[in-house]
Formats: sequence, C-alpha cells, structure tokens
Amino acid sequence: MIYSEKIRVDVFILPIATIIFCIIGDYIVRSALFNNHIVVGIVDNLIHGIIGFLIVLPYSLINRPIKLRFPLLAMAVAMLLDLDHFAAAHSFSISDAISIEAYPGTHSLTMAVIFPSIIYVWKHNFRVTWIVFLALLSHVIRDAGLWGVPLFFPFSSTIKLPYGLYLLVILALQQTIFYERRHMLGISSNCANKRKSETIL
Repeated sequence: MIYSEKIRVDVFILPIATIIFCIIGDYIVRSALFNNHIVVGIVDNLIHGIIGFLIVLPYSLINRPIKLRFPLLAMAVAMLLDLDHFAAAHSFSISDAISIEAYPGTHSLTMAVIFPSIIYVWKHNFRVTWIVFLALLSHVIRDAGLWGVPLFFPFSSTIKLPYGLYLLVILALQQTIFYERRHMLGISSNCANKRKSETIL
C-alpha cells in the first residue's frame, strides 16, 4: 500500500520533537536567560510561529519534493495574532505592546473560531481555514498554559490552563494533521489500486 510505503519515523519523531521544543522554548521565555523583555517578546512570538509550523508540518511530509506552504502559513498566522498587543496598548512600541496588563479578547477561543469562519465564507477553502484555525488555537492554548488568557471571551475573565494540558492539546492538534494525512494517503492508495486493476483487466 502507498501509505505503508510512505509512513516514516516522522510519525513518531515529530510529535516528540514538538513537545521537547515547547518545553525548551517555554523554559527560555520564562527564565531569566534574556534580561531584555523586548527580546523575550520577540523570541516568544517566534516560538508561537515554530509551534504552528510543526503542528502543520505533516501535510508537507506526504510528497516529494517537500512543499512548506501550509506550515509557513500556520507559522505566519500564529505569529500575526500578537499584533493585537499593539492594538491593546494603543501604541506601535514593542515595549508597550508586551507590557500590557492582560491579554486582549482576541487571544481567545472566540477569535480562533470567528476568524477562520470568516476566511471560509470568503475563500471557501476548507484546508486553509483549518490551518488558520489550528495556528490560532495553538497560540491561544500556549498562552493559556503559560500566562492565562480570556479563553471564553467575552463570557470569562483570564483562565490559566495546567501546563500539561496545554502540551496535550498541542499534540492533539498535530495528530489531527496526521489523521488527515493518513486519510489522504488512503485515498491515493485506493486510486492507485483501482488504476492497477483497470490496467490488468
């Protein structure tokens, strides 16, 4: 079968690498490794982007050559969400943006649902919508696990998730991509077998 031929160690290695990256990245952000809070903010945003990238990466491991447009889209979306810090601070200063007292309502599950829904209505592209949703959700859940966010805005105040739960959600999001990949490979396998049968007949 095509799936059995294509399945590789990335099925096992990538989730482990993703969790290890989350733990190390979170430690770097929360430790005193960087004395400059602006650098911490920039690094934290980059970590959001890389986590989004890793979650969606299984899409790109199906084909050769590897195409990274979907992981890069997830990375961009996960990083762009932090632009709401500037709006909340009413300033274009990075220092002001990362010094806000609480996360704005856009750092919530509400935003993670509404914005992708708008994209779907506009583009009618389920895969892009799904990737945007996963990227936004990964960002919101990570911040909820590290600092706390208005998770169910406007119906709740700041909620901080258990750190282990945040890691489990990140793994679950990535597994949805692995599941879809298995489905895609299964369809490819069935099509290939059908063509082979038709050729024999």
